[in-house]
Amino acid sequence: MSTSEGNNALGYRPANYIPNKWDYCAYVTQRDALLKSPRGCSALMTGGLVGRMARALIPPDFFSALLSSEDINPALFSPLTSAELDLICGVYCQETGQVSSKGEKQVTRKSWWPPHHLWVKQQFGLAQWTNDAEAWYQRRHEKLSSGNFKAADLMNGPSWRSALRHTPVAKKLISQMEGLAAAYIRSRMVL
Repeated sequence: MSTSEGNNALGYRPANYIPNKWDYCAYVTQRDALLKSPRGCSALMTGGLVGRMARALIPPDFFSALLSSEDINPALFSPLTSAELDLICGVYCQETGQVSSKGEKQVTRKSWWPPHHLWVKQQFGLAQWTNDAEAWYQRRHEKLSSGNFKAADLMNGPSWRSALRHTPVAKKLISQMEGLAAAYIRSRMVL
């Protein structure tokens, strides 16, 4: 991707940039403003990590009070845009230090949290928020809230895939799926 492609709410960073507490605070301020807006309802319904971040800010009775209102705006429940999902997950564009054949600086997408599509894929689209997911969320939140940042704290897609691949819930699910698949194959084998 080149720097001329797309727009990013959180902006661009140079190659080898090390995030700081001000970057994180600016991201949290923008994310929380979005989640506290009427779009927070859509974030709740999105589920996964996005829904978990929304639940941290939206009072539990807000959603039911909204649904019981006579004046419901259908736009409150429209799906989040890719730009909104990127903002919630803290996606930045960062230069790679390479230049395209057209002479444009190349960028990669890095984020504080895994992008929504990767979270869903790596968690196998589980509809419920699990204890393992909550434990992972709390550890990551604590790490980011500490303010001690390294360049590796903003991760790109391959780094997030690797980081999420070995979560306890993923290991358990993979093991169970492999066991069920093997049992099914054995039951269908003709000897």
